[in-house]
Amino acid sequence: MRALVPKTSESETRGKAGVSLVNYYMGLPYGVDVIHEESGDAPPYVAFVRELPGCMAQGRTPAEALEELHEAKYLFIEAMLDHGVPIPAPPSIR
Repeated sequence: MRALVPKTSESETRGKAGVSLVNYYMGLPYGVDVIHEESGDAPPYVAFVRELPGCMAQGRTPAEALEELHEAKYLFIEAMLDHGVPIPAPPSIR
């Protein structure tokens, strides 16, 4: 799997430059799936980004799960950049 490795220092991932870099990754065409999964009291819909293992969110409806996923994806990408972890590229730009 090809990864996009930003050539930035830790200070560049924070502040305005960091926001721009996170927004760049947010605009890439990552694949998203929503599944229905009954599990006790947890919301029944789970949305996840195929290329970003562990990036997921839950909601009471598919739309709510996708809305929550948007914020989760932003925070996930931001954390990857902060820690210098390579971010996988979506299939369409590999």
